[in-house]
Amino acid sequence: SVIVINSLDECIDPMVQVSILQIIAKAVCYDAFLLGFFITSRPEHHLQDVFDTKELIFATKLIYWTVFQGFHRTFKLGFTRILNDHKFRMALRSVPRPWPSPEKIKELVNRSSGQFIYAATVMRFISGPDHNPNAQLEIVLGIKKSEKTSPLEDLDILYTEILSRAQDTERTMKVLAYILAIRKVSHKDCNKSLPMAIGKAATLNQQRLLLVIEQLLYLSPGEAYFSLNQLHSLILIEVGSESFRRNLKIEFHHTVPIKSIAHTKYKQTRLRET
Repeated sequence: SVIVINSLDECIDPMVQVSILQIIAKAVCYDAFLLGFFITSRPEHHLQDVFDTKELIFATKLIYWTVFQGFHRTFKLGFTRILNDHKFRMALRSVPRPWPSPEKIKELVNRSSGQFIYAATVMRFISGPDHNPNAQLEIVLGIKKSEKTSPLEDLDILYTEILSRAQDTERTMKVLAYILAIRKVSHKDCNKSLPMAIGKAATLNQQRLLLVIEQLLYLSPGEAYFSLNQLHSLILIEVGSESFRRNLKIEFHHTVPIKSIAHTKYKQTRLRET
């Protein structure tokens, strides 16, 4: 059996990253230990130091892979699908070829900073059914890059830009904040300071989630769903063939940036209400 640890370098605390490797190093020293590990990470200095220790240097095999090649292929395939999609033919008929230019694809690869979730989010945003792909591409390229070294900063900025383009940003952010708050209450480590109405909503099944949120926020029926439906690049919404309320499924493609943004909005909303 093999345990896969993907993107070890993305753990927030570098000391935790080192501790994980040290625990693995102790484990693999035992002949009776039959598990293998497949670890992916950027070649950060503190991680390389651990791999160079006597416990791991002979027990591991390093494979250097240029991720930029993989990202370049990901974007090329994504844009080829868009060009071949009949619903975009009229919108892209006058766009110069090749589209996008090699320079723009290179810029997207650089902005990805090794984050596949960034590339996936960008392609979902550009291929949205109700927008011109070329215009969406220019929006992404027009976002100012973060000056911080963390690659997650650019992902956070991308999410913020997408959320800001919702038709009613204030309403959309509130709906997201309440969804995350209600889901958090259902876990054992829930925040006891949350309003009683949210705690009660957490006991309901997901099919009634939006209905409850509409009541909490005094929204008209359907407004919560409309708010989320604009965020196809961030949220997957599936509606079954039967009753809308009984077959609704909401999944976040990637929740970390949404949690940080929506939680901030939730706190601001509570402060205004009190």
